[in-house]
Amino acid sequence: MTDLAGEAAALNRWLFDAALPLWWQEGADRVRGGFHEAISLDGRPLPLPHRARVIARQAFSYCEAGRLGWHGPWREAQRHALDYLRNHFIAADTTIVSVVDLDGKVGDPTFDLYNQAFALLAFASGHRTFGEAAGWRGHAVALRTRLEQSYAHPLGGFREDRDGRLPQRSNPHMHLLESALAWLAIDDDPAWRRMADAIAMLCLEKFIDPQTGALGEFFASDWSPAPGVEGLIREPGHHYEWAFLLHRWAQLTGRNAPAAAPKLIAFADAFGLDARRGVAINAVLADGRMHDSVARLWAQAERIRAYLTHGRCNADVAAAIKGLRRFLATPAEGVWFNQLGADDVFVMEPARATSLYHIIGAVTELSHVLPAAVRVGSPVSKTRTSAPRVIYLVTEDWYFISHRLPMARAARDSGFEVHVATRIDRHGAAIEAEGFQLHGVAWRRGSLDPRDLVRVVREVRKLYRDLRPDLA
Repeated sequence: MTDLAGEAAALNRWLFDAALPLWWQEGADRVRGGFHEAISLDGRPLPLPHRARVIARQAFSYCEAGRLGWHGPWREAQRHALDYLRNHFIAADTTIVSVVDLDGKVGDPTFDLYNQAFALLAFASGHRTFGEAAGWRGHAVALRTRLEQSYAHPLGGFREDRDGRLPQRSNPHMHLLESALAWLAIDDDPAWRRMADAIAMLCLEKFIDPQTGALGEFFASDWSPAPGVEGLIREPGHHYEWAFLLHRWAQLTGRNAPAAAPKLIAFADAFGLDARRGVAINAVLADGRMHDSVARLWAQAERIRAYLTHGRCNADVAAAIKGLRRFLATPAEGVWFNQLGADDVFVMEPARATSLYHIIGAVTELSHVLPAAVRVGSPVSKTRTSAPRVIYLVTEDWYFISHRLPMARAARDSGFEVHVATRIDRHGAAIEAEGFQLHGVAWRRGSLDPRDLVRVVREVRKLYRDLRPDLA
């Protein structure tokens, strides 16, 4: 086994066998709903007020777990997060409040653009899994419309709060781009492409310094760099994250990848990697000088995604995975260290739930490049039931209902374990109500882009490898 395959397999095993089960079994708040903010390093959940970004990220993470083939209760976990998000965080004006206290009442009603971005991402995951009938598209369109009508910045992008606070940040816009791309992959509404295009161009024209190729974090009201040291801060992790998303934007919109993306990686590699510790650090300044030498887990995961999408060599990707896996060597398996100090000693603090989103994002990208290494590691998934499996692959869920449902019922009644792989729109709940196992496939109707076909073929091939159906 090569170093890359070995590192990828170890990360995959940790995610499927330890992290996903732990964060559902211990991380879900069974009393009040939603998910806990953190789990201690010895595996105990900590009851703290719920933040919108945590609930939204957990909904997305368990959706991705299902797409990766985890056979644990990912739909139940995703629904657990989404139900809490819908019941407690959506304000009367369709925006998302920031914090809900443990008694279920709003603790912080503040509008924060960052939270709106992650709500849109969670809504996309809900639509992908549960289809049109669940109403997540409606929530997403309502929130997007509110942002466009009430929070649009006159020079591009969006205001971060109701008061137009300064400095403005590039980071919430990065996650809005991520959310728009998530919707673009599953929805034909052209407004998602307009949002993605506008944010990507804002990044290319305002956030990135054309002289150095580096990405700014903080900005004045006219999107010029913020005064003082804030305007000089450069975070390597965000360089990797933007590089990945700009590449994804180009893929989904059928354009050439922007030349700025590999330059972002080059700057992060040149000034933001600590060879002694093998990790990406928090921040440098515009001229490359050290600003914050602490290393955080999330930046290591984004380094993996950026390297994979930009075709870095196996040794570089393996080194990036090894850097991430350092943070996963905790007393209780399935949690993580958040921060690694400059002295190469981890900070002893509870594992924050928000990091699962970054880790599963890296594994998802690994599954595209190294499908043989990213296999479901859970013992549950390896054990076949005695019932034979049949899978129905159709492009649209309505077609399955109208043309394949009688056959699927007959197969079920004859003792088959029935799986349905399709684009989930309006009939996902009806399919699951039959007792069938539903798998979303991201078909894009009317697309002539061969990259869409390649992506779907990979997705379907992986599904068939994981399920190993007896009839198909």
